[in-house]
Order: sequence, then structure tokens, then C-alpha cells
Amino acid sequence: MPKPAAVPWEVAGALPVAGFTVWAAVRAVGVQPGDTLVVSGAAGGVGSLTVQLARRAGATVIGVAGEANHAWLQSHGVIPVAYGAGVADRIRAAAQKAGALIGTYGGDCVEIALNEFGVQPARADTTVRFDAVEKYGVMVDGNAAAPAPRRCANWPSSSRTASWSRSRHLPACPGPRGVPAARNRLPPRQDRPDPLTARRRSLR
Repeated sequence: MPKPAAVPWEVAGALPVAGFTVWAAVRAVGVQPGDTLVVSGAAGGVGSLTVQLARRAGATVIGVAGEANHAWLQSHGVIPVAYGAGVADRIRAAAQKAGALIGTYGGDCVEIALNEFGVQPARADTTVRFDAVEKYGVMVDGNAAAPAPRRCANWPSSSRTASWSRSRHLPACPGPRGVPAARNRLPPRQDRPDPLTARRRSLR
């Protein structure tokens, strides 16, 4: 998979970790236009990509996240809901119903989705609650069935990458058309800076 020239190496290397997980989870729950999807951990590295991909698929997205991240969620068309006691009531007040769940955070989000909103296990995917996979039959496709790089050519663009990324765009892979493949290949080691060293220096 060639690297788009505008994407730094450290960003390109990090994106698949969250990106392939998100692609698989959104596909697994079958997000469609008109759906209402609840995403826990909605402003994290995986969650922030999940809400955008789901919005682009035409779903109403309820993002469960800390209040400090609510403004960012709203700016991306997501309905923010705070964590804590009463979260089920807040979700219900925000959208009345929920048809699917992607859980990227622990807690009781799986139980709330199944018991409070009647979400079917086949439309609930978790990246962290492995106990719920055996107990309730929910899915774990985000972790266990993430697609290979060659299968992500239909990704839409996104305005935010993972939380650690400063890139302003997540380009649809395998990269922009018309850019010669040679320009996207990793250059010889001596001709490029070590991104990890550069990152450590920037944090000093």
C-alpha cells in the first residue's frame, strides 16, 4: 500500500492500528443510512475515527465521551453524551432509540445497549469487552477480523486521524491517483529522519 506524499511516516504507520479496527467494526454492525449508532469512547483514537466513518455512512451517531470532548464531537455531527450514572437515560433523551453499538471503552455499555435499547448481539461490536463476547454473543470484529490493507480502498476521507495525529486529512488508501508509486515508498534510512527520535525531541 503506497503512502500518500502528504502524510508523514509516523502518521501513516499509526493509522492502520486504529483505522483497520474501525473499518472492521463499522462493517460488522452493518451501519446504514437512518441507523442510530452508539459509540463509547467516542473521542479516543478508535472512537474518533468510528464516529466519522459512521456519520459518512448516513447514521445518527451518539458519542459517549468526557465532557471536554463534546465540542469536538458536535463539530463532526455527533450527539455527545457524558459518561457516568444515568448514561442510558441521556442516550434515550438524545435519540429515543439505538440500533447498534460499537464499544471502544469498558464499563457497562454492552449491557446498556442490549438490555435498555434492545440492540441485537449481531449489531454490537466491542474492542475491549471480551467477556461480553462469550456471555452475550456480541462481536469482536474490530479486533479479530480487521481487514488487510489491500481491502481498504473504499475508505472515505476523514477530517481527523487518531488522537495522536496532527494530520488534517485521512486520505482514502491506497493513495491519491496520479502519484507515482516510487514517490510513496520508504526512502533509504540515511535520507530520512527517524520519526520516533523526532517525536521524542519535540516532547522535551
